[in-house]
Amino acid sequence: MNLFNQQPNQNNNPNNGNYNNQPQAQNESFLGFGKKENSSGQEVVKLVEDVRRFSSRIRSTEERMNKFRRNLQLNEQTVLDINKKVNEDVGKINSDILDLKHDMSKIKSKMEMMIKEFSLVAKKEELDVVSKYLDLWKPIDFVTQNEVKKIVKQVLLENGLDIKKSESNMSSNISINDDY
Repeated sequence: MNLFNQQPNQNNNPNNGNYNNQPQAQNESFLGFGKKENSSGQEVVKLVEDVRRFSSRIRSTEERMNKFRRNLQLNEQTVLDINKKVNEDVGKINSDILDLKHDMSKIKSKMEMMIKEFSLVAKKEELDVVSKYLDLWKPIDFVTQNEVKKIVKQVLLENGLDIKKSESNMSSNISINDDY
């Protein structure tokens, strides 16, 4: 008798219906145990087949469970590896952000210093005033002391005067202006 194909007893069935249209023997009991006198070899064979089938199903279920466990372990390991890599990447990003903040503060301080320096630089109006004065004075036309000495020597030589006497007189006159 098959465990799953066992028919309900007519006395216990509220509909009092017979599912397979065969009368059930009064001497059968659950799983074939406890029969009264008529035990046959066929029922024992069916029981053995049922036990084998159940053990086969249990084994296949255990194998599937083992596969699920292995897959779960692999998935957990993968998640842990990914989590570790993400944490490392987040640490690197935080370090980079800290470096960028430091660089930004350096740039900010240098820009503030440049702004202070630019406030000290002459403005366009001031440069225009200086340019007008330079145009008015024409410093290119001025002569240096050395150039004046050369010119005086040359004039004295051309006039035939003694250069040594003139140089001593000239140095005393020129020394007055050496303070500049």
